[in-house]
Amino acid sequence: MRSTKSSFPLSNSLLQAMIIGKENEMLKLIFDELKSYTEYHFTAEEQYMTQIGYPFTESTRPRTRY
Repeated sequence: MRSTKSSFPLSNSLLQAMIIGKENEMLKLIFDELKSYTEYHFTAEEQYMTQIGYPFTESTRPRTRY
């Protein structure tokens, strides 16, 4: 399972890219990864709420759409 811990290597990668002048390329990769993680996170959250029978899953769904 993915976690927020994966953001630390991303920030280290950005620092390394900045040192060699490649920060723009790295930022693109980082934003792609953050988008991917956001989609994963909220999809998993919605599935979990449905699985446990959370009564307000439908009403929270628009707020969890990316």
